[in-house]
Amino acid sequence: MNDQGHAAPEVAPWRLNLITNYTFDRGPIKGVFVGGAFRVEAARILGYKYNPSFNNVNSTDPNYANVVAVTQGGLDVNQPFKGSDDTHLDGWLGYSRKVYKNVNWRIQLNLRSIGEKDHLTAAQYEPDGSLALARIQEGMGWTLENSFDF
Repeated sequence: MNDQGHAAPEVAPWRLNLITNYTFDRGPIKGVFVGGAFRVEAARILGYKYNPSFNNVNSTDPNYANVVAVTQGGLDVNQPFKGSDDTHLDGWLGYSRKVYKNVNWRIQLNLRSIGEKDHLTAAQYEPDGSLALARIQEGMGWTLENSFDF
């Protein structure tokens, strides 16, 4: 299999992260902040199709030193199996205020992968296109953070 000049398997070719945050600085909700993030990763290569007519000229014959043997059939890097794009939405809500001269208090609720459920995602395909390996994609989760800065 000669994969020079081709995309690396199991690596997303690109990622996009969009993040925003807004803090209320006056009125009855002064100190409250809200934000969100949108995360996208492009589909990864999860395997290659077996091509019986593919000529593999990179294999060596173990019976002869420095002799290149041409074998018939192999994985064709020009026919990759790709997974799906990975898309997630996150959000947060918090409050921050000064509680003493140089002491600030901050509390924040973070929601990760909003609306998603735990599920299996393809991680690798066999050369015939059947699923070889799956991974658990964690669904929605939350964390509550509380801190004092001084």
